[in-house]
Formats: sequence, structure tokens, C-alpha cells
Amino acid sequence: MEYLVQRDLLGHFVPFACKNGEAILLQGEVPEWACLLTEGEAVVRTLDPDGFSAILYRYRPGEIFGDLEIVCRQRVITTVFAAGDCRGCRIGGAALLALLQRDAGLALRLYEKTARQQLNQSLERTGAKGKTVAVRLAALLLANADENGVVTLPKQEMADALFTTLRGVHRALQKLEQAGLVRADRRAVTLLAREELAALTV
Repeated sequence: MEYLVQRDLLGHFVPFACKNGEAILLQGEVPEWACLLTEGEAVVRTLDPDGFSAILYRYRPGEIFGDLEIVCRQRVITTVFAAGDCRGCRIGGAALLALLQRDAGLALRLYEKTARQQLNQSLERTGAKGKTVAVRLAALLLANADENGVVTLPKQEMADALFTTLRGVHRALQKLEQAGLVRADRRAVTLLAREELAALTV
């Protein structure tokens, strides 16, 4: 993956190393730094509908996490674990803000994360959060459909927005397809019955 931060800047940050299964950022803490992964992988885990541990999101080399929490001064929502041995750099708040001012790509990624969080808050206000994944997915599809009823939001972004797994999204799509409400393929989801979908979210 292409690095979001230029490699020649890495020497200015504090390095860290974690063993497999160790927590890099802990749920509930207010972080003092964001983490840039340079080697290995890190994951956020959740429980799927059957009660099994599943990966909600996988961070790969070049990605940053903890940045949104620093900028918004909020607590970490979910613990980030090392998936295998991994290394990276810690970036303090002042350094992160300076990077955002000079790096448009990094600023865009932070904006996208903020937009997903706002979308989830919108689902909470409409009462969609706390309902089944299929019902929450129906609300998400309705909110992101174009005038032709087509949704091109990537499946992983759907999963992130709904705080579920890719498997959870695929299962929910299957239920909506079986009910004749949507048609899904690899690239898009087409709404076949907007009114019926809207009725699910009430």
C-alpha cells in the first residue's frame, strides 16, 4: 500500500513494536498519539451474529489509526490489536495536525472517517441503530442511493458504517434480495422497492 505519510518523515516520530494479540490502542482511552503502521497488520474485532470473533476492520502498512480520536478529542471506541508482530510510529497531536495541513490525502482520509461516523449517528437518530443488520442496511442504502436507486458504496464501507462485518453485510443483502427489495452484485446494489425498504426502517 502507498504510504499516507512520506517515508522520509518517519524518523521524526516515535517508533513502537507490538507482539501478536497485544493492544495498540485501548477502548475507552483518550489517545496521546495516532499510530502509523509500517510493518505487519492490526485489526479491530467484533462478534458476528453467531457469537464468533470476526474482523471488523484490518489496518495494513501505510494506514493511520487514532487520528480521528486525537483531532476530535474523543475516546477510542474499539480496541485495536496487533495481528501478528507489527511495527509503526506514534504521531503526537501537534505533529498530526501539521501533517493534515500539508498532506491532502491524509486529510481526505480523516474526512471520510468523520463522514462514516456522522452517518452512523444519523442512523441512531432515525432509530435504525440497534435493529437488525438488514434493517440498518436498508436505511443505509436508502440514504446513499442515487436518483436511479443505485448504491455504489463499497461493501467494506457499509460494514464500517454499520459497525458489523463483511459477512454480516452479505447476509443482510441476501435477506433483502430474497425479499425482492434489492439486487446486488460486486459493484453496486440496486433498490427495487424503495417504499418497502423505507417501511422496514420505521
